[in-house]
This record gives sequence, C-alpha cells and structure tokens, in this order.
Amino acid sequence: MMNLNLQLFGSTEQTNIPADNLRECPLMTLTVPQMMKVLNISKNVAYELTKEPDFPCFRLGKKILINRELLQDWLNRKCRKAA
Repeated sequence: MMNLNLQLFGSTEQTNIPADNLRECPLMTLTVPQMMKVLNISKNVAYELTKEPDFPCFRLGKKILINRELLQDWLNRKCRKAA
C-alpha cells in the first residue's frame, strides 16, 4: 500500500493507493502533446492556448502542465460563450 499526501490548492488530502494499482490512477495533469491528442488540435494552437490568461496550465521547470479537471471546466465555459 502506498500512502500519498497530496497538497492541492492549499488543502492536503491523504490517499491510500495500492502500489500495484498506481498505474491505474487517472492523471491529474496533461502535457501539451497529450492535450493536443485529446483535443485533436495542432501544436501551434495548443501552445497558443497555454498563453491565454484564463487557461488552466502552469509551468514546472520548462514543462507546461494542464490541470485536467480545470481544462474540462474551461472547455465548458468556452462552449457556453459560443452558444
């Protein structure tokens, strides 16, 4: 059993994950290439999105990571505005 303490947005959650099932945990973030595949968009469009002020991404060193849950919220807001 693997014990993880996750500190997200100021609150800490403790999660027990069986070590052999660690690979089955959903990813909390996406890289830009992963987002490109999920959204079926080009590399240029993906990197332009990361420059938008309300886009749910952050940098970790040189890597850009996109919060998966907030990406869905962002997409939902964009769809509502377009309708």
